[in-house]
Amino acid sequence: MMLKTKYILQCRKPHGLSGRIVLSLMDIWHRPFRSWVLASSGMEKAGSVLDIGCGSGLYIRELLKRGCTRADGADISAESVAVALKRTSVYRDRCTIMTAPADDLPFDSEAYDVVLAADTVIYWDDIHSAFREICRVLKPGGVFYIASELSDRGDAPGWVLGSEHINVRTPSDLSDALLDAGFTEVSIVNAHGPWLLMEAIK
Repeated sequence: MMLKTKYILQCRKPHGLSGRIVLSLMDIWHRPFRSWVLASSGMEKAGSVLDIGCGSGLYIRELLKRGCTRADGADISAESVAVALKRTSVYRDRCTIMTAPADDLPFDSEAYDVVLAADTVIYWDDIHSAFREICRVLKPGGVFYIASELSDRGDAPGWVLGSEHINVRTPSDLSDALLDAGFTEVSIVNAHGPWLLMEAIK
């Protein structure tokens, strides 16, 4: 259990050599899910995207590669931000990545067409304050996508459910918090087993 807890903490906030290894492993493990999210959302057509919990920056890099005008990122892990900055360096004129939590974003109000949170909401302690902050940085009519590979407690292994560092949130949990934060319309874009893609419109 100690080893699993250390792994969860590294997924939540990668640091040091172990953190860099976990980042590389997550990039490989989440590849099918990432392709599914991008294919389901069409967010590469957006003018500006903010990826919260951006990890190594693979969503950002893929969005910019596909033609998104601007894609920025935020992550609580300085290790993740350093890796993401390196991997997106060719797009520096169209990309800023900063160390910041979801509930205190260092970005202007009404700055983004789209905000993405992929495989990260399960690690947030307070989704209500985070969702209010995300609503703030979105333009009127902007879209917030929540993508999660773990959206049903019935599909989660016992050691995940027993961890104090992970919060498995159902579509109902997320919908209630999003509407409370000021979003006007919430819906499920796609669902595939435990995989979930939700959108909330400001």
